[in-house]
Amino acid sequence: MQWHIRPISFIVALVVAFPIAAADEKKDSPATKDKTEPKDKMVAAGTVQGRLCKLDASQKMVCVEVLVAVVQNQRKTQIAELRAADDLVIRTANPPLELDEKGKPKKYTKKELDKLKGPDTKAWGFPADFDSLKVGQTVLVYMSQKKPDKKPGAKKDLLDDNKPVASKIHILADAPK
Repeated sequence: MQWHIRPISFIVALVVAFPIAAADEKKDSPATKDKTEPKDKMVAAGTVQGRLCKLDASQKMVCVEVLVAVVQNQRKTQIAELRAADDLVIRTANPPLELDEKGKPKKYTKKELDKLKGPDTKAWGFPADFDSLKVGQTVLVYMSQKKPDKKPGAKKDLLDDNKPVASKIHILADAPK
């Protein structure tokens, strides 16, 4: 039973340590002193892949069920509740479904697919909105959090709520029917 605890505690330690390691350390140079950075600059805080288990559009909350481990044919899952960022980007793997005159799915040309991808043609997938998220879909959630204040004289607020938020969601697969 104890050997179950070690891998899970290792995963938890990685999840806690990753945002610290991902923080960008910039040296103060004359070029960076002239630029004023926004107060709430966000930095990457990792990714989570799982199944959407709950959505709340009014509060912009996303709940993802993540598979942590499979031990003796039993699935161990963990629920991650994330608040959506104000500038949340949602993209889906498949283009929107359109039917032709015969009621069959339309086949898109390369030019039509490029137009559907939007202005950023190098971005993954096709643009979507919060309403296209459905419970049961397999998603990849990119998290970010406020950049920590690294000034030497800065006072650290113990009550500062610096939880990761969902900054980008990729819909990988629709919910099973």
